[in-house]
Amino acid sequence: MGCSNGTFAGDGPPFCANPDCALHVRAGDPGVEGFGNWAVLPSGLQVGRGCYGGRYLCDFCGMGRNANSSAAQRLSNTG
Repeated sequence: MGCSNGTFAGDGPPFCANPDCALHVRAGDPGVEGFGNWAVLPSGLQVGRGCYGGRYLCDFCGMGRNANSSAAQRLSNTG
């Protein structure tokens, strides 16, 4: 599919294409508000996404960091 469809919508691709990432969600999923190319975690941290290797990935995954634990840790450290 590539990155030609940049819309983050309920029927579109997930925010992050990595199924192991905590940000592998779609607009309209439980706990998800809004849509677009930025996510704001409950901690207030903003996470972008971009086209990496032909897939939309959050910046954690796209930059080769351990996105699942990075994002999940930030999601769980919110109180």
